[in-house]
Amino acid sequence: MQRPGLRLGLVSLVLALVALVAAARALALVVYLAVAFWSDVDPISQPLSMYVFVDGGGPPADSAALTLAASMVALLLGMARAGVRLRGKPAAYFSAWAGCLVIATVFPTDQSPAVETVTGWIHQIAGAGFLALLAMGGWALLPRLREAPAWRPTVGVVRALTAWTAGLAVAYVVSRLGDWFPELVDVTLGFDPGGLLQRLALTVDAAVIGALAIHLIRVTWPGLRPHGEHGTDSASSQP
Repeated sequence: MQRPGLRLGLVSLVLALVALVAAARALALVVYLAVAFWSDVDPISQPLSMYVFVDGGGPPADSAALTLAASMVALLLGMARAGVRLRGKPAAYFSAWAGCLVIATVFPTDQSPAVETVTGWIHQIAGAGFLALLAMGGWALLPRLREAPAWRPTVGVVRALTAWTAGLAVAYVVSRLGDWFPELVDVTLGFDPGGLLQRLALTVDAAVIGALAIHLIRVTWPGLRPHGEHGTDSASSQP
């Protein structure tokens, strides 16, 4: 007879693997875009959204964003099935973050220095959500991880990665102040780091998903082992 919870544990394990593979695929696509289209889009100064205006760059850029959003959805479902209390702010912030990636993909930016269309404004707002919401979700998740003994080992790494995410979001905003308020802010770095900061933020966000997915695998895997395995191991160790 199948043990109670075995099916749920298997589903959580599969969702964790999907989240981990999807996050890795999204990062691989970002690296591919930076290498394959180096002469068309500067990865230091230009955002990922510029790849949609390059022949052959749009599909992998869209796929990277949608795959990363899907990895978050898979992670949330897997953690919820594993008993992590996500309802409320953590689920809302993380779901909105994934939604922002989808919206930014559906509504492309303008191919101009200034935002000139409604579509472009929607893209910009979704991009701002992408930068801020994962950090907010991470801070909201920390108390939920502390209250679950099996998840307490992840508190330190999630807190550190969330701090990095928040720091990169602030750095990106600071780097854009001169563009948004040229009459008030005169900040000249000698180069525009906006594209680099965006890619670093995406990398750290994927690392948050990866860290939680790996721990979800660790939590669910022991429950899938044969019921008598531990007893057999302990019996074989006795003289």
